[in-house]
Amino acid sequence: MKSIESRRSSGRDTGAMLQEAVSAGEVASLLLGASDVRRLLLEAAAFGALLWEAESKASELASLVPSKQPRLSDFGVQADGDGNPVIPESD
Repeated sequence: MKSIESRRSSGRDTGAMLQEAVSAGEVASLLLGASDVRRLLLEAAAFGALLWEAESKASELASLVPSKQPRLSDFGVQADGDGNPVIPESD
């Protein structure tokens, strides 16, 4: 955004200004071919399916039930009397 805003006074198209900023090395860019995009999408779908399967398996093994009494201290989190997490005082 900063690179484009600095060029905005020229009155050119935003796409041209972005292309110029990329060419000048002011903006990072990534060039992907069609096969790379296809592979990226397939890997994302496979990862999503893996997460879905893991979540399903986890819900079969244990059901998550809200506790009547907070137990944040069991995990090393400081809590007040009501069980709300508190930020520790810095020394």
